[in-house]
Amino acid sequence: PIMEILVQLISLDGAISRYDTLNNFPRVLQLLGFDADTSEKAIQRLSDGIDGLPTTLDDVASTTQRIAGMTGDLDGAVDTTLALNNAFLASGSSSADAQRGLEQYVQMLSKGEVDLQSFRSLQETMPIALNQVAESFGMTGASAQNDLYDALKEGDVTFAEFNDKLIELSNN
Repeated sequence: PIMEILVQLISLDGAISRYDTLNNFPRVLQLLGFDADTSEKAIQRLSDGIDGLPTTLDDVASTTQRIAGMTGDLDGAVDTTLALNNAFLASGSSSADAQRGLEQYVQMLSKGEVDLQSFRSLQETMPIALNQVAESFGMTGASAQNDLYDALKEGDVTFAEFNDKLIELSNN
């Protein structure tokens, strides 16, 4: 009986958290300048995008808010968030590793440029996605990820192009 009660409490806590996210997400985004209809569509896309996955709606909503606040592009923020989530899951990252990779990614996205320490975090947390992105830019073999870093560092591939390619590959 005690275990059943604990499971019910955990389930209830999750439901309350999801309810709070669904209510607060549009309000926060309205403060960032997005209308209610756009915000509601975004939270629905996020919810649909993580359906059946271990990711929580709170996590993806928070990430989307951060990215949308930086870029001013809510649709792009949703796309990036879902692509990153898929990249971390495909690479088998733990929640802690995914959070670490996410932080580094968002920092690079905000600056629009890559740095070695942040890129190394991505290599550790989403290596499969990095290989796919590198390959899509024509970089293959054992040095593909390092070649991608060099291309990003030199500006041959912009971080925006990298982000767009990550989204494209995630959607395919």
